[in-house]
Amino acid sequence: MTSDWQEVVLRDVTESITVGHVGPMADEYVESGIPFLRSLNILPYRLNLGEVKYISPSFHERLRKSSLQPGDVVVVRTGKPGTATVIPEHLEVANCSDLVIIRPGDGIDARYLAYYFNSSAGQSHVDARSVGSVQKHFNIGDARRMKLRVPPPLVQERIADILGSLDDKIEANRAMNRTLEAMAQALYREWFVDFGPFQDEAFGDSELGRVPEGWEVGPFSRLATLHTKTIQPKEAPSTEWEHYSIPAYDAGERPAVDRGVTIKSGKYRVPPSAVLASKLNPRFPRVWLPDVQNPDVAICSTEFMPFVPVRAEWRSFLYSMIWSDPIQESIQMHASGTTPSRQRVRPTVIAKLPVLIPPADAIDRFSRQAAPLQKQRLANLRESVTLAETRDYLLPKLLSGEIEVGTQTGAAGAL
Repeated sequence: MTSDWQEVVLRDVTESITVGHVGPMADEYVESGIPFLRSLNILPYRLNLGEVKYISPSFHERLRKSSLQPGDVVVVRTGKPGTATVIPEHLEVANCSDLVIIRPGDGIDARYLAYYFNSSAGQSHVDARSVGSVQKHFNIGDARRMKLRVPPPLVQERIADILGSLDDKIEANRAMNRTLEAMAQALYREWFVDFGPFQDEAFGDSELGRVPEGWEVGPFSRLATLHTKTIQPKEAPSTEWEHYSIPAYDAGERPAVDRGVTIKSGKYRVPPSAVLASKLNPRFPRVWLPDVQNPDVAICSTEFMPFVPVRAEWRSFLYSMIWSDPIQESIQMHASGTTPSRQRVRPTVIAKLPVLIPPADAIDRFSRQAAPLQKQRLANLRESVTLAETRDYLLPKLLSGEIEVGTQTGAAGAL
């Protein structure tokens, strides 16, 4: 029953609502120390620590107002205002820049509040109050005055449990995929760095070091070609495009589905056999094995380089090769740009990189061993997409009371 739901003002059900540090930071970052979260580290329902910065313990002490603790809800103010997540238990100490920091009180569940911010209702509220013509900005005063309808605490907890169980499974799939990727990389190193399966063969010198005799060193373009067929999605405004973008990769390798009218710039088409490698900021590599569902509508950002293997069955080899340490180190060496965060590598440079060219039968045998690992990764990603779609379907219905929940614990008492 929604009759016992109440409309509350956010400041009345929280211990505090503050804002992260606002001010110049470039000179304060250190190689290791206290994690310092920025807007790009906040994704719906989770943190992305891939490009996290660090500050010294002494500077952290000076920024006590913006210090974080487990259970805090952090909300993006600038960029994609309203994006929210809960600081997890394992992040015992952290600080942040330009985020809304909400410390929930007894009347509001932290997870429930984060789900509300990420819901269509929460996003609409934030959008209506965000200011700025170029970049939207959500003011802390509006956060404090935010009104929302909330059920009793036990129902909040139950709703968060239901949605959280889906997110937990998505996170479990991410963890499994990290393991599968580590296995694929270990296999690649065994074959093409340590040459384990070829130890009984004679070795000779090459510009890349000692390699099995008969193996060659040649340009990367002998193994893959760059596919840069461009398209203007806005010319098909009603078409729903399968959009492989940098934000979509960072959000969990889940391509966005965007209508052409919303895509203002040109994109590359993505062939089903392609491997996408980001040319932006190669210190934080992004290599994507796209699970193309419909080649007619599969597109990617021009910040990605779509490489197509010379043989389609070598896709797993190409993916592992681009991820490998030798290739990533070469890519980073050839990056250029005015600042570290805006460095890029030119595709023409990648095409000319000297790489090891194993015999075709060696690539074939490796690909047969690596392909099942990548197949399982893609299956996990597909399952995660389904789980996310289920969560996104349930979210507004649970938060509005359209779907009622009990307060029993355990999956059986879910709905």
